[in-house]
Amino acid sequence: MAESPYMYQLINATYNSIKASDTKLWVVDKDESKLTVEQISDLSSDGKTLVSYLEFGQGRRAREYSANWDVKPPEYLIGNGQNGFDSAYSVKYWHEGWQQQVLSNLLNNIMLRGYEGVVFDVTDAFLFPDVKAAYEADRARGLVNKDVYQEMEDFIVRASEFAKKINPDFKIIPNNPLMLFNANREKIIDINAEFAPNTRLLNALDGVVKEAILTLDNQLYPAWSRFDLKYIQQALNADKFVLGIEYPSDPKIQSYVVDKLLELSPNYIPLITDRALSDIEVPINVQTAQRIKPEAMKKANGDTTTGLVMNGSDAMDVRIGQQGNDTIALGGGNDAAFAQAGNDVVFADAGNDTVYGGAGNDTIYGWSGNDLFFGEQGNDFLGGDVGNDTLNGGVGNDTLYGGEHHDSLVGGEGDDFIAGESGNDLVKGDSGNDTLYGGAGNDSIWGWTGNDLIYGEQGNDRLGGDLGDDTLYGGSGNDSLFGWEGNDVIYGNESADIINGEAGNDMLYSGSGNNSVYGGVGNDVLVSARSSANLLEGGAGNDVFIFEGAGRHRISDFTDTQDILRLTQQTGVRSMSDLNISFNATKWQTVIASDNGAFEVELFGNVVNLLSASDFEFVS
Repeated sequence: MAESPYMYQLINATYNSIKASDTKLWVVDKDESKLTVEQISDLSSDGKTLVSYLEFGQGRRAREYSANWDVKPPEYLIGNGQNGFDSAYSVKYWHEGWQQQVLSNLLNNIMLRGYEGVVFDVTDAFLFPDVKAAYEADRARGLVNKDVYQEMEDFIVRASEFAKKINPDFKIIPNNPLMLFNANREKIIDINAEFAPNTRLLNALDGVVKEAILTLDNQLYPAWSRFDLKYIQQALNADKFVLGIEYPSDPKIQSYVVDKLLELSPNYIPLITDRALSDIEVPINVQTAQRIKPEAMKKANGDTTTGLVMNGSDAMDVRIGQQGNDTIALGGGNDAAFAQAGNDVVFADAGNDTVYGGAGNDTIYGWSGNDLFFGEQGNDFLGGDVGNDTLNGGVGNDTLYGGEHHDSLVGGEGDDFIAGESGNDLVKGDSGNDTLYGGAGNDSIWGWTGNDLIYGEQGNDRLGGDLGDDTLYGGSGNDSLFGWEGNDVIYGNESADIINGEAGNDMLYSGSGNNSVYGGVGNDVLVSARSSANLLEGGAGNDVFIFEGAGRHRISDFTDTQDILRLTQQTGVRSMSDLNISFNATKWQTVIASDNGAFEVELFGNVVNLLSASDFEFVS
């Protein structure tokens, strides 16, 4: 069963199913559910809020609102009641007879049973062609003198005043009244026109139900989305909660839609369900998501705790935390969790999960599956575990572990610690002074801004410090290391590495392999390790080439009087007298070699006559 603080279910919502669920807020059909006064009271004592659906802008045959409904239709019915609509009838919602039926009979009965709110359905009936035609016919007879929009607004305001006079806390929630939120009626359907918020109507409401704002089944952004988003923002701006309903069956579309709707406002409460609104036992088609602290619903939800514990199922779950320290355990499906504010703990479990930590110092654990985790604000811990995971720390000093397989890890703002672990990982520190480990595998690791510490570890890695004074360690494998801007320190370590300091005054260590070391722009120090055969290029600037042992070394761009050759005792050379300098015309190289031939440096070109003692330093 998919459990959540919000469910909109018009069929099969029984006392037993509601009682057994953890869902806090229920929108049900009072006639289909057949809940008694005693049952509603009992459910309320369990912390559940019951809201009844009510047909406000149209009628249904099943309701039998008046005697002989089909034989002698009431005056407010549009048509003769036998026009092929077996379930739905358009009505003259401006007619006093219909309004009395709704207020004195239907709404009053809902309140007497103990429901805490009502959803007025079909408040967009002013769009129906037969309703418009009926209104114009009544206008021609002198019965009305407004328009279909104003009549619906007046009806909703009247119903709100009726209910709140009895119970000021009773929630008024119309479904799809969006066009009425624009008081500029002459431009009501012009998306580009200046908007005039309808404060009279908005003040009469507690919330709104909006269906299919981003989807038409599995189609994203149907033609009306831009229009509806502009209108629904008026309710959000007025601090009204929105109970959203979308109907996509594709799990990827479901996750995307929930993500986008939650970005609109903390007061937007999305629900992904089936069009029948019928069965909470369906694991894929009925999934819910809820921000459970919109202020307008705080009292109705009975929400006084600082934390929440949620447990998922093996279906696709969407879980929303509160503004406290929550523990959320997702099930084995492709789940989504929005932890919100607080120091939250989320266990993603199996499946391809999406988790947003929100504000606070959050801990998010993955398991199997290709997970997508966002720490957001705070000093967060994100662990991907098994799978090709994508982790983003967000703002704060975060700790990220990729786990097995090929992960993408981004620290975000702050001084982050990131370990890719096994697999071919992409690791980015982003801003801040970050510490980054590639682990096993052929990793790509980039520090970006800040003074970063980067370890490639095992595998053929590619490391880049980018901006800042960075320190890079290649580790085992044939690595490529780039300091980029800043005064960087780079260690090639084992195997055949490519080291490039780029801009800045860099310190570059070739390591024990056969490495290629490029200083780039700046006054660089290039260290060729003992017993290795390295290619060195200082680049622009006054560079120092340090040799720490025997072996064969090459320098492609030595400039006398500008660059320095520094030889340690490990080379076996202690002074100029220990060196032989010659020119190899075949290779077009100047060769500097020790007397015993154990140490040799090849300089490109014939510089024999240019070299002097001032180009050398001999150190212990």
